[in-house]
Amino acid sequence: MKVLDKLENLKNKHKFLILIIISALIFAFNALFYNHQILKIDKDNRNYLVDFNKKSEIKQINLKGKYVRELTIKYKTSDDFLISYNGEVANNYGVYKEFKKEETCYSYADSCGIRINQKVGILNIDIDSSDVDLLEISVNNSFYFNWVTFVFWFVLINLILVIVMYKSYFSKKLHVLTFLICASLGFLLLISEHNMTTTTLDDDNHYGVFNSLNKTSDETSVTNYYLENCFVNFRSQDTLFEKKNFQNFMNENSKVKIANFKSDVNLLNTNKINYLPLALLLKVLNIIGVKQTVAFFLGRVMQLLMYTIVISLAVKIMPNYKLLMMIIGILPQSIFLATNYSYDPTVTAFLLLAFSCFANEYFNKDKKIKKSNILIFIFAALYGAFPKAIYSPIILLMLLLPKEKFYSNKQYKWFRGIIVCLFILSMATFLLPLITDPSARADTRGGDTSSVRQLKLMFHCPISFIKTFWNEAILNTFGRLLSPVTLGQFSYYGSMGLDTSYFLFLISLIIAFVSEKKRSKILLKDKIIMILIYIFIICSIWGSMYLLFTPVGEATINGVQNRYFIPLLLPIIYCFSNIKLKSEMNDKSLMVTCSLISIIAITLLIYNLVIKMYCL
Repeated sequence: MKVLDKLENLKNKHKFLILIIISALIFAFNALFYNHQILKIDKDNRNYLVDFNKKSEIKQINLKGKYVRELTIKYKTSDDFLISYNGEVANNYGVYKEFKKEETCYSYADSCGIRINQKVGILNIDIDSSDVDLLEISVNNSFYFNWVTFVFWFVLINLILVIVMYKSYFSKKLHVLTFLICASLGFLLLISEHNMTTTTLDDDNHYGVFNSLNKTSDETSVTNYYLENCFVNFRSQDTLFEKKNFQNFMNENSKVKIANFKSDVNLLNTNKINYLPLALLLKVLNIIGVKQTVAFFLGRVMQLLMYTIVISLAVKIMPNYKLLMMIIGILPQSIFLATNYSYDPTVTAFLLLAFSCFANEYFNKDKKIKKSNILIFIFAALYGAFPKAIYSPIILLMLLLPKEKFYSNKQYKWFRGIIVCLFILSMATFLLPLITDPSARADTRGGDTSSVRQLKLMFHCPISFIKTFWNEAILNTFGRLLSPVTLGQFSYYGSMGLDTSYFLFLISLIIAFVSEKKRSKILLKDKIIMILIYIFIICSIWGSMYLLFTPVGEATINGVQNRYFIPLLLPIIYCFSNIKLKSEMNDKSLMVTCSLISIIAITLLIYNLVIKMYCL
């Protein structure tokens, strides 16, 4: 601890110098780590062509135990094809083991590659198409710098150092710390992930809506077609030149029209309003001629920035449990979604902001109501609930404010009336379309879905429905609230399991809750009302998916994602606040402990699911 105190007491210029030196060492070590084998090879012999029999159906090459960083294959084809590798590759100890890999090569490019980073013996290359003309196979051992791993260690080490060096400041300004952690880890994800859709659930559909301002009623571009349909397997393309080929192809063909497309998206509809800010950005970038892939990346940056700012504001407004709000705000799954095209980050962030405004008023019962706080609450609650009106009951929390907080009885009654009206308005955005045009509300992706037929079945067989709802919803909800999938799902990249990352993050949540010094005295009747509101929301989540996504007659409820429960984590935990719980833990120590544990948990997850699989 003395060392940590000495770091904190250093002058700012010395702290800055330490960060510069650490960054330089990370840069040097990263360069040496990925090139120490290459430096042993004479410069003139690093890159060379490999002999192979062009007439043979399976191309066999013998690299005679030489180090191969990257194997490159040039070809000529008119269709995509599959290529398989199998043979002998040495492990880290130099012992040769069986090696197998398979990936897709695309017709838009004239070459593909595979990263090996080991010594290679005999390697067989099999192509599943007879229409491919294999031109050459070469070994690329050029000097290589891995920017992803550099940023990983740069963010992890410097973030820890900055928190330790400025722990007194951050313990008093947790919203600033929230912004720093969220932005840093989000940036790490941004440069680690593939710059395309199909990295998370439904992001191809979301991107289509975000990009709707760039579409006319009768056309779509080749880039939209490829982003939304053809590159689900592009994650197997792991070499830098393949990624550049993909980006060049997308940029060069972004204006090519290839299909008719009827766009009837109205971004002024309440359930689409969350798409508007990012859609406007993409439209502006398109007008000024920014390249397709750059605009795509900048859209993700804006999404992350919006989420980070709103969550930081929520932490600032929250009267107590600020650290707990921060930990929930930096949930790995939430940050991951905030770096992709989705409206879930705005739903989560704005609903948490709305709850922090409510908690601020409820905690300060002896102070009169603040108009600015109420306005923020109304905007945040509506903006967060419009895309998914099932969260609208959050608005009713404001009815729990006591009469003493208002300047007059008339103001109290007017306030309650407005809150009820806003709740009805928000719920109507979901219920009215369901009543007026129920067939249009069913999601055909679920199969044989029909909200009308599902309702008829429910009324015809009420006992069967109750059994289904009990088994699927009631018995499963509690396990989903804090499950590994809820905390750390990276969609198609994979998910946190019952592993180190999960337990570390769970520990930080528990410490943040039990160590809170300022606790709310929640009346028993208010606790009951809160719990009933949350139960209603949870039942609505399951019920909506049963009506709209589950095939008629199925004894299951399909389509319920764990991320739907994230906005409820803090409100539910807050119900268990008890003023009798006391904590003697130092604020600075508490902040450092929770934030560092969370950072290590998230970076471990990013490394295992994204960097180790696709960036090494």
